[in-house]
Amino acid sequence: LPLISVPLQAIFLERQFYPKWRYPFAPAELVEFFRQRFGPVKRAFDQQDEAGRQALRAELLVIFQAHNVATDGTTQLRGEFLNVSARRKPALFKARQTDIIYR
Repeated sequence: LPLISVPLQAIFLERQFYPKWRYPFAPAELVEFFRQRFGPVKRAFDQQDEAGRQALRAELLVIFQAHNVATDGTTQLRGEFLNVSARRKPALFKARQTDIIYR
């Protein structure tokens, strides 16, 4: 089965970034903020034993530190996403209201 049921003329892929997310505290504090207040992260922590929580905390800290662009002791992160758009192939003829058959 095709994933797209209409004929396409072109597909466009564009790498884009969200504006920076700014947090008024350091990456280590951001990990704790997410652990306490962000549902999916809180749930991930809650489902781990103590060793798992320590490992998750360390992994998140590495990620936040690696992607932090702030230099003033705060945390600023850029989110990246892929914008996908498509253009349909032009129709060979234009359907008129009388060409549409209702069943």
